[in-house]
Amino acid sequence: MLGLMIQEGHARKFFLAEGERKTFEVRSKPVKCLEDGDRVALISVSPQRKHTIVAILRFEGNVKIPLASFAKFFPLHRVTDKELKDIFGAEITQTHLWGWHLDVVETFEPGFPLKVKMGPVVWRYFTLEDIEDSDSQQD
Repeated sequence: MLGLMIQEGHARKFFLAEGERKTFEVRSKPVKCLEDGDRVALISVSPQRKHTIVAILRFEGNVKIPLASFAKFFPLHRVTDKELKDIFGAEITQTHLWGWHLDVVETFEPGFPLKVKMGPVVWRYFTLEDIEDSDSQQD
């Protein structure tokens, strides 16, 4: 299965109440590996670099966000100006960013930890064998 890895704090924004929920993941390039309706696992990456499958998302398409209008899209992406600068650097040279429109299909509480170590990538394929058994999880 294909998983989208997102920092834990940003991943949590997909689960907020209606009207506060994030539906766009902001990136510098559009998604090219998915078609509308495809499903992916949302992999939350903790500050301790633990990877946990927390949801299944449905990809609804790419939306071009002009940088000059970025703040108007806040209800969809939930990224503050400070977070934007932290993510993309103090000076963004692009004229636009991309909102990957993703809808939550199913959530998992507390989630399924992955036992494989994953590097700093956005997309990652994994198999059922990569998911930790609940008996082997340690607190």
